[in-house]
This record gives sequence, C-alpha cells and structure tokens, in this order.
Amino acid sequence: MKKYLSYTLILTFLLFAFFIFNMNVSGEEKTEPAKTEEKKETPKPRSLEKFTVSTEDDIILVGQFMQADTPAKPTIILIPQLGQDMTTYQKLLPKLTEKGYGICLYDPRGHGQSIKNKKGDTITFRKFHPEGKNNDWNKMKNDLGLVINFLKKEKSVNGDNLKLIGASIGANIVLNYAAEHSEIKTIILLSPGMTYHDVNIKDSLLKCTGKNVLAVATKNDTYSADTCREIKRAILAEQARQGLSEKENIKYFELPGSNHGTYMLDPDVIKEILDWLKM
Repeated sequence: MKKYLSYTLILTFLLFAFFIFNMNVSGEEKTEPAKTEEKKETPKPRSLEKFTVSTEDDIILVGQFMQADTPAKPTIILIPQLGQDMTTYQKLLPKLTEKGYGICLYDPRGHGQSIKNKKGDTITFRKFHPEGKNNDWNKMKNDLGLVINFLKKEKSVNGDNLKLIGASIGANIVLNYAAEHSEIKTIILLSPGMTYHDVNIKDSLLKCTGKNVLAVATKNDTYSADTCREIKRAILAEQARQGLSEKENIKYFELPGSNHGTYMLDPDVIKEILDWLKM
C-alpha cells in the first residue's frame, strides 16, 4: 500500500511538472529571425553636364545637358536671344528641374562659349552678316538640328518627346525648325519677330498647324507683340482652312511693360511656360 502511494505521488509530481513545463513553453514569445532590409539604391542627383557639338562649318557649340528623371518626361531645349548665352534661362531652370524634365541649353554660334572653330579662330556674332538666307543667323537652324541629333545618338533622348523654347531671334530659329519637323509638337516663343537678321518666319507659319504654340511678348515691345498676334492669326486661319479650327493650341500671352526675350521671365511668365509644357 505504501509502495502504491509512493508511485502515485511520484506520478502526480511528474504530471504536474510536465504541465508546468508546457505552460512555460507555450507562454514564451516566439521570435522570428530578423529580416534583412533590402538596400535601395539612392537615385543620383541630376545635374547639368557639359557637351560640345561641331557645326557643319566647324564651329564648336558648347552646351549643358541634364537627363529627364523618367523616360516619359520630355526634354526641353532652350535657345537664348541675340547677345545672350545659356545662363539667361537661370530663372526658369529650377522649375524645369523640379518637374523632372530633361534640359538642354547651348550657346548659339558666336555667343557665350561657342566662339571657337576647330582651327582655334575666334567667332563672334558681332561680325555676322545681317542679310542673306544662308548667313550665320540662318545657319543656327541647322545647328539646332545637329544638337538634337547629338541628344538622340549620344544621350538616348527620344526625338519625338522634345519641346523647344527660344527667345527673340532664338524664337525665330525654334519656329523655323519646328515647321520642318513634324515630330516637334510644342514650341514656346519669347518675343519673336517676323524677321530678325533675315531669319524670317512668314513661310513657316503655315507649316505649324496642329502644333502647340505659345507666343509671349510685352505690350510696349510693339514689334514682337504684333508678331505674336500675326502668328496666332495666321496659324488659326490655316487650321480653319484645313478643318482644324476647334483646336485650342495657339496662345498669345501679353504682359505689361517693354521687356524683351528672357527679360520677361517673371513668375507669371514662368507659370505660363510650365502650364504650356504639360501639353
């Protein structure tokens, strides 16, 4: 009898110990192995990089380029006015960068850093002949084409996703180039003129139907203001003749004052430009 009680006590103790042990195990927090965080690559900050392009007559064009932050974003090419260089767009650049656009600026032949040919001779716009369809001013249109070819071949820029901005004679260059290239859908013209140094835009207007054209001038810059009105009238008239009159793709934006070209780049003009680039 005593043995039976001893076995019973031992068995009860073991069962109690087993029960307590299981309670402790089940109460413990289960720890999962620490997950290793995937290292995300930090995107490199975008910045303008210098490039050079040689013209057909061996002038070395100097410019700066910044890739768009995504392939879907357009690249904006900016051409300054007579006597200015690419730094004249400094007020606009931060906004274009913020929007993630690709940016290409360059000094036109004879301006800024684009003043040397391959022989080392100095080239200056001050000696350019003011007349002639093949003068240096008109050659700037071909120069723009060479810059665009460089962007497509060397920087893998989509040639169908380019938008052009030009000031004064640079606006005329932009319009004349766009008139000959259907892939250019959007242009912005700051203080264009019907003709500057024989860079005439009259014949190009009828070839710009269907394009998104923003023309900007100040009220007291009467030559440019009149030109902007004629650009809008001529293109809309041709679109109406072609049955495209319903398109809202031409705008003349007028400011007070008499500033010209990039000197118009105040917050209102910059906002208008940014809105137009969405088209």
